[in-house]
Amino acid sequence: MSTGELLSIEPQELQFPFELRKQISCSLNLSNKTDNYVAFKVKTTNPKKYCVRPNTGVVLPRVYVQRYWSPSLSLSCTKFRLSYHYFS
Repeated sequence: MSTGELLSIEPQELQFPFELRKQISCSLNLSNKTDNYVAFKVKTTNPKKYCVRPNTGVVLPRVYVQRYWSPSLSLSCTKFRLSYHYFS
């Protein structure tokens, strides 16, 4: 199965709107489009600079979930990867 057949991922690009003296965050929405369970894990090139909670989990069949990202430092040169596998 390809990515598009398993999960719908929105947004495709994360944006962190800056607000003075406020912790910034954004959300990532995962929607399981299958009749199987889909396990996922979020990874980043700067794990000490970001808080992703929860960073692992299982999306139930035909269910939508939301994950929150909060950077603690600079956002420059950071990449994220969402890996996942389906099982029945």
